[in-house]
Amino acid sequence: MKKKKVKVTEFSKLENKVAALWTRVSTEKQERNNCSLENQQRTCREYAERHGITIKKEFGGTHESAKTEGKMYREMIAEVARDKEINIILVYSFDRFSRAGSEAIMTKAYLKTKGIYVISATQATDPDSAAGTFMENILFLFNQFENDMRRDKCVTGMRECLKKGYWFGQVPLGYDRKKVGREHIITVNEDGKKLKNAFLWKANEGLGDIAIVDRLKSLGLDVDRKHLNKILQNIFYCGYIKHSLLGDEIIKGKHEPLIDEDIFNKVNGLSNAGYEHREVTDEFPLKRHVVCSDCGGYLTGYTMKARGGNYYKCNKKGCKSNHSTDKMHQKYTELLNGYKILRNSFQCS
Repeated sequence: MKKKKVKVTEFSKLENKVAALWTRVSTEKQERNNCSLENQQRTCREYAERHGITIKKEFGGTHESAKTEGKMYREMIAEVARDKEINIILVYSFDRFSRAGSEAIMTKAYLKTKGIYVISATQATDPDSAAGTFMENILFLFNQFENDMRRDKCVTGMRECLKKGYWFGQVPLGYDRKKVGREHIITVNEDGKKLKNAFLWKANEGLGDIAIVDRLKSLGLDVDRKHLNKILQNIFYCGYIKHSLLGDEIIKGKHEPLIDEDIFNKVNGLSNAGYEHREVTDEFPLKRHVVCSDCGGYLTGYTMKARGGNYYKCNKKGCKSNHSTDKMHQKYTELLNGYKILRNSFQCS
């Protein structure tokens, strides 16, 4: 098996210096802060003229994050690596080449095996020396560290914003966001007023999802069945906030609720007269996992206050299917015991 030849040379000994110019900005704010694409291009061209470098191709010239190696970046690396004449990738600064830390170091090392050097027009280093290469790598790692620090501050700010009850993400269907002074006010719009009927139809009439979708369509609001199911389970509509940054914590939101908590709980089978519904717990591991054998509705768990016993009940209106948790768990255990897990297959005995 033939070994691949590694192209080794020295930057200072290159006779014909041919470059690919790479420019980019991550955000419009960055572009305004003296790092515009025009400024990058002008600085790089002036550097190339002073050092006898011919610019053969130009890449980038648009908004693309430097945190990850995006599509344009990868295409640029691949094209430059195929070009036999280009031996330099000229950038305004090393953070414009990449802010991906170790990934950037590996990409730069790969390019060097092709005889291609990454040169910054504003950060002078010696690409031929060990000290120069080390300094370049330090800059790449520092750029990633700076990104990580900025991200941590941003995440902390978003979490505090959520804890105060303010939603910063995209608002759900039926809401508008308006800026009043420095605050963003979230209010119910015309679609929201129509969507409110879906909760009322479900809670008061026990209407099925397909029928609700048809009724909403007659009101001029087109919602597919899957989206409707997510809407009916979204606590945002009853005035609360749930987000991955909050973990399991639920916060009372500052936004206008579409419906009250009683309606939301009724729609989702969380409350009813005579018994108390429960979230999925050790007592109710099969909640919304097993369907009713009579009507196909999902089973929900509740504790009978008078008797103090735990039961599963079908959540479909009109179905009176009730099952003791002890009997249901026994049947489920017997079902699971009928299966054997083999190394390469799963079969029922």
